Amino acid sequence: MEEESSNNLTSAPEAPTATPAPTEATASEAPTVSQNNLDEIETVEALPKFDVTGYEGHRVKVQNVEKKCVKDLYPDGKYNIESTSYKWIAELTTEPLVEIIDGKPGEKIVEFSQEEGPAKKLQIHKRFNFQSKYVDGKKVMMKTNIFSESGQSIEVDVHVPVISKHPKASLYAYMKKMGADKLSDLIGKMVTLTTVPAKDPEDDRRFLQIVQ
Repeated sequence: MEEESSNNLTSAPEAPTATPAPTEATASEAPTVSQNNLDEIETVEALPKFDVTGYEGHRVKVQNVEKKCVKDLYPDGKYNIESTSYKWIAELTTEPLVEIIDGKPGEKIVEFSQEEGPAKKLQIHKRFNFQSKYVDGKKVMMKTNIFSESGQSIEVDVHVPVISKHPKASLYAYMKKMGADKLSDLIGKMVTLTTVPAKDPEDDRRFLQIVQ
């Protein structure tokens, strides 16, 4: 943001009236635990868990498909939280989900409040890895700019992405299943949702995902 500037000379404003500095509270004035009414602290019910079971088999449109550069936490096939590698992914995002009432879709969009910003709509995402381009047996690299966690733009090295027709390449297989020749063809396609358990055995929640 450019700072505002002025070359106009103005008379100096009158000095504001000084406000006396507050004095330190005496021992008798300082709050103590005994002066706080602990019994006035409100006890509230826990927020109910969002029940996703009604969305099993629910059909919804793909709203958007994006190509994203993200940190590769499995650079060598093993999880590495300190990885400095990046990769390209394709991310599918559904339209916002509506409430399910008595097993049927309603009209109200499901939203969740956030500590900051507007309420977040419930949308389901699915990610696919792109494969790397190779020339003469060597992976072709490129540079691209991404935003770091601090919000700064940084330049990173990442492989040139391709959509491989290899039998084990999940993205191409999914595109063929959906009748899409290009990634943009997936937009507007209907996908089916399913529920899956949390990976943590101590977590009894279930989560929504797109059937592959």
